[in-house]
Amino acid sequence: MAGLKPEQRARVGQLWKEKRRLDSDMPNPGASFVRILIHVAGGAE
Repeated sequence: MAGLKPEQRARVGQLWKEKRRLDSDMPNPGASFVRILIHVAGGAE
């Protein structure tokens, strides 16, 4: 997160909030957060 631009950090927060709203019972929230982080940072999985 520290290496992201402020607008990227904001986007991660937006996407994470939406993910939690849509899938509040997700089995592994940490993995979902990392996937969002990679997506926003422009990396491939």
